[in-house]
Order: sequence, then structure tokens, then C-alpha cells
Amino acid sequence: MSEDATEVIRCFLGQEFPNHASAIAEMSPDHSLIELGILDSLSLLMLVMFIETKWNIKVPPKDFVPDQFDTLYRISRFIDDRRSPAAKVKGST
Repeated sequence: MSEDATEVIRCFLGQEFPNHASAIAEMSPDHSLIELGILDSLSLLMLVMFIETKWNIKVPPKDFVPDQFDTLYRISRFIDDRRSPAAKVKGST
């Protein structure tokens, strides 16, 4: 898991959802963003758009599911997987 991605996502969420900023700042990477009430359908869309822009990766429709983005850990793992050399080779075929 990329610590940089985790902290970038944490910062993005804190800025986008200031009412939850303190909870976001203190939560562990495996805490559920959905259970905390931070992620819903609209905020998930905003998060995915941010990820696509920030890391220049595409989130295919099959991966656009709440469980994929429920925790900072899962989000970072998703980003790392898409940025890995193997994913880049897969994406170019």
C-alpha cells in the first residue's frame, strides 16, 4: 500500500468533507468510509474522478463498486495495482 496515496486521499476527503475532517484525520486506513457516513454514491463518484485525474488511471465500470473504495487501505491498494508495471502492460493490449 502506498503511504503517499493514503495521505493524498485522506487530505482530499478532509478538504471535500470538512464536517468529517477530524474523523478522517484520525481514522486508521482500514476504517470504513461508508460506515462513517463519508462515502455515499455522490461522494464515491467525486472520489473516483479525483483518483482518475490525480493518478491518470481509469476506473472501469466493473471496478466502480463501493467495497472497492470503502477504506483508505483499499483505495491505496486499488491505485497501486493500477499503477503497477503489470497493470500498465495489461492496459496496453
